[in-house]
Amino acid sequence: MHPLLRWLVYPIATGLGAGYAPKAPGTFGTLVGAIAAWFAWPHLSIWGRAIAIGVTVVVGTLCASAMERDLAKHDPQCVVIDEIAGVALTLWAVDVRLWQFGLGFVLFRLFDIWKPWLIGHAGKLPGGVGVMADDIVAGFVALACMTPILRWMT
Repeated sequence: MHPLLRWLVYPIATGLGAGYAPKAPGTFGTLVGAIAAWFAWPHLSIWGRAIAIGVTVVVGTLCASAMERDLAKHDPQCVVIDEIAGVALTLWAVDVRLWQFGLGFVLFRLFDIWKPWLIGHAGKLPGGVGVMADDIVAGFVALACMTPILRWMT
């Protein structure tokens, strides 16, 4: 990879370095995504959030593919842009309340680590698509589980 491209791709793919955490880089990446959403969501409509998530998925897929090629490894642990996009999707429709972000964080991590059924299969897709796909599916599942809880609690 060209050094100038590496200068752009690595910070994006690693969540500004969160992916280099010695333990649980995925959890640190999820935290980066939740914090970014915490600060961005009050300024974005529901459609603005959807666009932000979509851009993150597209850019994340490109960066994850580039990282895989550069490191010659499928789904390197340091790549956490997938967790950032997945937790943002989980938090897509929430109010900016700490308990809702906490619930979304926990549900997303649960499904991202557990990877039941379709989530695990999505991660087997090739390249950056596979890197991103399992976390996007986990984000959808966590959002689907969180929605009735939010309706019941608010």
